[in-house]
Amino acid sequence: PLCAEIMIVPLVAWYFNLFSPISIVANLLTTYITGGIVILGFLGFLAAQVASFLAPIFLYPAGALIEMLLGLVELLKNVPGAYHWTGPGLIIILLYYAGLGVLLWSIAANRQRLAGAALAGMALI
Repeated sequence: PLCAEIMIVPLVAWYFNLFSPISIVANLLTTYITGGIVILGFLGFLAAQVASFLAPIFLYPAGALIEMLLGLVELLKNVPGAYHWTGPGLIIILLYYAGLGVLLWSIAANRQRLAGAALAGMALI
């Protein structure tokens, strides 16, 4: 989830005019819970095909996980500074992706100083 978050953050900020620094933490926490919900729901579906009384064995825990997921999202949403209304320009987004490209290239080329400079530049953007 972290790599996808790094790539999509500028596009979300540009399209929705919203930046959420807590989204990285939220995605790391909610991804695994969501995976458990999907697996339990699928097992409940399969169990219902065999015998309908077996489905609640999987679906009640899935429902509890859904409630836990919704509570976690609500908690993270209410953290102070969880999101900022912003409208980055196209130049800022292009600079971010250029810095990301320089960072990846410098890591692949084993150039730590350049990687540090690229990371610092991206943080400033």
